Amino acid sequence: MLLWKTFVAIQLESICEDRVTLERKQNLATNFIPVLRSGEWSDIGGRLYMEDTHICISDLAKKFGYNLLREESVSFYGSAAHFVRDHLPRVIVEDADFALELEKVVSRSFIETDTAFAETCSLESSLSSGTTAITAMIFGRSLLVANAGDCRAVLSRRGTAIEMSKDHRPCC
Repeated sequence: MLLWKTFVAIQLESICEDRVTLERKQNLATNFIPVLRSGEWSDIGGRLYMEDTHICISDLAKKFGYNLLREESVSFYGSAAHFVRDHLPRVIVEDADFALELEKVVSRSFIETDTAFAETCSLESSLSSGTTAITAMIFGRSLLVANAGDCRAVLSRRGTAIEMSKDHRPCC
């Protein structure tokens, strides 16, 4: 599972110099609370049953004891999907560099989770599927999107769709 990632800073609305003092602007910036809504869509396609799974952790602080991230949304499918869904969020937050180098942590976590699933498959032959994965994490005023495979993340800003990911294609 290889990783392609995008790092985007969410821009706040500019504040008119004439109407707001510098101190007020700083207070607004530090007290900014974004309105977050997320959703996911999946299609059963030609399969007999739905293999897709999804997890949305809206408060990682409560779940894992950290307050850096606001939301993580991850989509997967198949038996690998359940493994990744159950392991990837914890692998990310338990990394020693979690609060320091989030992009590197997420990249390493995708690879570490992939390796762990491969090891599990070698012990249990019924687990041989693969999965695509995408995660979107908001921390402070920034958004980190990472994906493996052809899943997509789209940000809607005032009704305009902004692509946040590119399809990842295997190189072998």
